[in-house]
Amino acid sequence: DDSEFAALFKEKCRNELESDTAITLAIHLSTSKEYIGYFEIKHMDSTPEIGIDIVETEQRNGIGYEVCLGVINYLFNNTEIKALRYNCFRNNSASIALAKKLGAVYIGEKVLLEHIKSTDVSEALKSEAASFDLLMYEIIKHDKNCPTNKREYPMN
Repeated sequence: DDSEFAALFKEKCRNELESDTAITLAIHLSTSKEYIGYFEIKHMDSTPEIGIDIVETEQRNGIGYEVCLGVINYLFNNTEIKALRYNCFRNNSASIALAKKLGAVYIGEKVLLEHIKSTDVSEALKSEAASFDLLMYEIIKHDKNCPTNKREYPMN
């Protein structure tokens, strides 16, 4: 339910407004002004991590890419940020495809719910727990003075 999602988002925003290291932006359709999701930047005090969540009815039509590209370009062109992290769940093929489209490089994975996988539980539960593992990607701003940067971020 979109209204329940919007209410949860507002609660999340209220909580994050107290944080000095996170920014959350609401995403609305330009035509109807309908709320369809959010974009967030976390860990602004270290290597920032970006994330996006869009309601299911608006997924897979390019909105996520447009929003990410716009914010990433802004951050790389107007701040000192040189790299961003982008994490996605192992089973989220759309998010993985978005990371690759944004030019992100796979840097590893983060195992979540390890305690479930290491106990004597059913294989089905272990498999479900594995679906919450994160694949970690990094988007690097091109810096011609740094020889290790082989990938230039696509700019508008």
